[in-house]
Amino acid sequence: MAHGPHGTPLTIAGSTVEVAHEIVSTDEVRLNPDNPRIRFQIQHRKGSKTLGSDELIELIREQPGYDALQKAIRKAGGLYEPVIVRHDGLVVEGNTRAAVYKTLHGGNKADPRWKKIPIARLPKTVPESALARLMASYHVAGKTVWRPYAQADQIYHLRHTHGLTLTQIADETRMSEREIEQHLEAYEYLVKEVLPQVSNGNGSDILESKFSHALEFVTRKNLELLRKDPVVRKQVAKLIVENKIKGAEVRELDKVLKSRKASTALRKNG
Repeated sequence: MAHGPHGTPLTIAGSTVEVAHEIVSTDEVRLNPDNPRIRFQIQHRKGSKTLGSDELIELIREQPGYDALQKAIRKAGGLYEPVIVRHDGLVVEGNTRAAVYKTLHGGNKADPRWKKIPIARLPKTVPESALARLMASYHVAGKTVWRPYAQADQIYHLRHTHGLTLTQIADETRMSEREIEQHLEAYEYLVKEVLPQVSNGNGSDILESKFSHALEFVTRKNLELLRKDPVVRKQVAKLIVENKIKGAEVRELDKVLKSRKASTALRKNG
């Protein structure tokens, strides 16, 4: 681990660690399949099969915003901020930037700009739960904000994989504990009740585009009684999957369902 001018302290989950700044071969950096932006898609696309590096790159390249980032990095001729990696080179923060470097390097092996990549290497002593919290602080509360479902996915893993309290998650994400609970509830509704209704394999599209629908459904006070009705929950899940209801319309669901004519029209045509 580098010290002195090469080492920079970083506070992770309340502890200060010294980070080693290095320039390493682009091939040395390993993309992280446990990144919330792609974790769900990997689980549902491949089951338990491990993706190779090329498959991971392809999946990351499919994500929204990838093309714009690659264009910006190519235009700048490099990175403004290093990719943060674990002691063994696995990316903790900067998966997309690392994928861009690998893509550009693969496209032109002779170009010296993409042969090496700047990294900030964390010491071996940092626990996995702290790394998960670091990702949340960067991408839920930080400047490069993930899309809502990826934020919720990370919150869910902090709570259920790493056993963090609502208070600890709130500290990392700068959200209130109530907001954390609502994100967890919306995520669980999507994963456990909405996705089972999907028959054409577009589960990741549902997560990507329908999280706001689920959040409206679980947070609106006027929908409290509807949420307690298993029949309505299933009905709403079906409407979401069939693209028959907009996020804003979920808010008015109580009024729509009170009218037999409106609720029939909703189920039939959306």
